[in-house]
This record gives sequence, structure tokens and C-alpha cells, in this order.
Amino acid sequence: MLNPDGVYHGHHRMDIYGQNLNRFYIDPDVSLQPSVFAVKKLGEFYHQQERLCFYIDLHAHPQKKGNFIYGNSMDAPQQQV
Repeated sequence: MLNPDGVYHGHHRMDIYGQNLNRFYIDPDVSLQPSVFAVKKLGEFYHQQERLCFYIDLHAHPQKKGNFIYGNSMDAPQQQV
């Protein structure tokens, strides 16, 4: 969980500062979005070592029943499977 402080305060999408952390993955600030910054750096570290095969974002949605998964997409159908 990258947003424990926001969830604790009743925010499902926002952190304690009112930021939707899903909007900061391209260029997170270490001071303002430290959890996103850390997970991105960790992913980059494992990618450089060729130890990262895929990244999956698992979460629920308040307007959808059940759960759903977002993941990376590959160019070739054989890779996607």
C-alpha cells in the first residue's frame, strides 16, 4: 500500500496532502510523493539488473464490483500471453 496515511484519514485515492498518487508516476518528487518515488526507483533498480519481469497494480474500485488488474502491455501477442 502506497497510501497508508491517506487511507487512515478516509481518503481512498488521495494522500494526506490531497494528491492522487496515481498522477505522479512519470515524475514523482521525493519530498512530496515519497512512496511513489521509492517504488519507481525500486522498479528501475530491478529493471537495470534484468530482474524485473513485470509490474502489476492490484486494487479495488469503489464504483466497480470485485477487483481488477492493471499491468504492462507488450508489443507482440506472444509476449502479452
